[in-house]
Amino acid sequence: MPFIFAVSGLKKSGKTTAALFLASRLKAAGCALCYIKRSHEIISTPLDTPGTDTGRAAALGLKTFLWTPSGLRYVDEEGLEAEILNENLTLDDIYPYLVPSDVVIIEGGKNLDVPKIWLEKR
Repeated sequence: MPFIFAVSGLKKSGKTTAALFLASRLKAAGCALCYIKRSHEIISTPLDTPGTDTGRAAALGLKTFLWTPSGLRYVDEEGLEAEILNENLTLDDIYPYLVPSDVVIIEGGKNLDVPKIWLEKR
């Protein structure tokens, strides 16, 4: 069972930078990781688009997910983007897609019942 935690905080507080820094360190230490971008906005750009949060995670070689109000998007085993359309997804629904992983980092998810690193603006 992977350890799941969130890097949460207000908008522009450095969540992406902190989450990807932690991910790069954990990956360098040999951990298998999943990265979930949790957003309350509908985002339609491909997950691996350079410069986006999910694109930066994918560039690190992380198994990357985008969890929005419309559902979950991810890249499947064949390298194709897949989608689960469900407005009521929970972390329990997503869990089967996260294994095998040692650690799951959720960027955002301030309302999720998981341990959090909370960031504030300076």
